[in-house]
Amino acid sequence: MQLTLMQMFRFFLVALIALPIAACNSGDPTVEDFRRVVITEVAVESWPIRKPNGDRWDGFPTENPDIYFDIVDSGGQLIFTTEDDDESNVGDNDPGPRWVTDIQFNNFNRTLNFEVWDSDTDDDDFMGETESFSLIDLADRGFLTFVSTESTDQITVVTARLRWER
Repeated sequence: MQLTLMQMFRFFLVALIALPIAACNSGDPTVEDFRRVVITEVAVESWPIRKPNGDRWDGFPTENPDIYFDIVDSGGQLIFTTEDDDESNVGDNDPGPRWVTDIQFNNFNRTLNFEVWDSDTDDDDFMGETESFSLIDLADRGFLTFVSTESTDQITVVTARLRWER
């Protein structure tokens, strides 16, 4: 089958119109497509069973920690805490405590980490912290909606669910 000059011209014209439209809508979102990312849930999946000196986290009779978490940025600034909403007396075999949250970030260039604490009536005990993670890295890796981060000794593990909003 041989194309006429008019058919080739029509094909060229359709291709000329369709190509820029296809190129503009690749379907892959970019950071500019989103207004914010929201951390919707945080869970402390594992933590040290005892203090570094071998003692239990709390005294008799409970002995188990009252766990809460902080989110801290790379500069050490406290971003968010659940200190007033700790999970009391979390036993060694209990499932990790979970919090439903609404922690919003409009700046994706933030680097964050989780700190895990035992709430006490006097000074709270630091239980561990996770390695840092960058919101922009989560975006670059396909706008991840779940992150699991752990301490360098792999004892403290915190997971978070995220929602990217346009």
